[in-house]
Amino acid sequence: MAESDEIELDDPIRETLPQFRLANEAAAEAITLRDLLCHRPGLNCPAAVFLDAFTGEITDERFFALLARERPTGRCAYSNTHFTLAARVAEAVRGTPWQELLETELLAPAGMTRTTARASVAYADPNCAWPLVRTPAGWNRQRVKSDQTMHAAGGICTTPRDALRWLALFLDRGRGSDGTAIVAPETIEDALTLQQANRTKGEEIPGGAVDGFGLAWMLGRWHGRRLAMHGDDYLGYSSAMVFLPDDGIGVAVMDNSGAQGVVLAMVDELLARLTGVKSRNRLGWIAARAEPPVVPRTAPSGATAPELGLPLDHFTGRYAHELMGVLELQDLGGRLVGGFSEYRCVVSPAAPPDAGALQLRFDGGDDISLARPEWAADGRMAALTIAFFDGEWRLERQE
Repeated sequence: MAESDEIELDDPIRETLPQFRLANEAAAEAITLRDLLCHRPGLNCPAAVFLDAFTGEITDERFFALLARERPTGRCAYSNTHFTLAARVAEAVRGTPWQELLETELLAPAGMTRTTARASVAYADPNCAWPLVRTPAGWNRQRVKSDQTMHAAGGICTTPRDALRWLALFLDRGRGSDGTAIVAPETIEDALTLQQANRTKGEEIPGGAVDGFGLAWMLGRWHGRRLAMHGDDYLGYSSAMVFLPDDGIGVAVMDNSGAQGVVLAMVDELLARLTGVKSRNRLGWIAARAEPPVVPRTAPSGATAPELGLPLDHFTGRYAHELMGVLELQDLGGRLVGGFSEYRCVVSPAAPPDAGALQLRFDGGDDISLARPEWAADGRMAALTIAFFDGEWRLERQE
C-alpha cells in the first residue's frame, strides 16, 4: 500500500484515523505508521489486547475508547497494540478487513496457500496440530482461538513450508518462488534497516542478541552475522522465524507444546549447521529458561455454595461494562464458573486480607483477578468491581 502511494509510513496515523485519541494528545497527533511498525511509541493497552485476543468482544468503538485512556511511554517496547492499530490504518485506507488484505496482497502472491488468519479454516484442516501443555500427569490439550479472537498482532496460522516461503520472500528481496516481484526491493531493505534501537538488549537465541526493530522484524546479530527474527508463544504453541540476510540463510521452527526455549535452541542448532559456526551448551541455555510443568486443575472447578456462604443463584447472572463487555456467571454442577465470552474463569472466595472479595481465575489458571461484590436488597449480587489488567472495572447486573 505504501508502494502504491495509498499511504505514507511517515504521515501521522491521525490523518487516516481521525477517531484516534490518547491521554497524551501531542503523542496521538504525532504517531506514524512507521512508529507503530518499529515499536517506537511504547503504546500498550492491555484491556484492548484482552478484548482483541482473548474474549473476541472487541469493536472499533471499544478499541478507540480504551486507547483514549492510555499514555504512551515514548520508549521503545514491543506491543501488540502497535500492530492492531496499524491494521486498522490499513483497513481504513482500503475499506477491507485486514485478513482479506493479507490474503490478496501477500499470501496468495507468495504462494502461501496453507496460511490463514481464520481459525475456522485452520482447525478444519485434518493435519492441524493441536496446542498441548505438559503437566505432571501427561499432555493436556489447550483451548484454541476462534475467528473472533484472531487479531492482527498474532492471529495467523501457518505451516513450516509456508513459513519458509515467507522467509524466502525477504531473502530474495521481494521475489516469489517463481521469480515474480511481489514486494519492491526498497521495501524489503527498509524493513531490514534498524529503525529504532531497543534499550534492553538481550540474548534472544543462543549467540544471538537483538539490537532493536526494523519494520516488524527484530534485528540484531548472531555470532557477528546480521540477524532478523520474530516469534513467540501462545497457549501451547511456540514458533520462531529467523534469517541471516547477508548469508541467504533462514530457518523456521514450530512447536505445539509451548516450549519456546526448545524452539529457539533448535533455531540456533540449525543456523550453526548451515553456517559451520561452533555449537554451544544449548541444554543449559534451555534449562535456564524452562518453566515448571503446569499443575492440572480438577474439573469441574469453581466454588460451591458452602464455600461462598451464599446460594449460587445469588451470584449467577450477566454483568456488563460498556467497554469490557459481559461477564456471565453460571452454576455448573454446583460450582460457580463463567467468563467473558471465550475467556473462561472459575470463581472462589478470596483469601484474607481480601475477605469478602471473590477471586476469578481465568483461562485455566493463567490470570487471577479480584472482584469486589455489591449486594442488592434481595441478597443477590448487584455489581462487581474487577481489578483487571491496567485498571478497575465496575460491571452491573443485567436483568
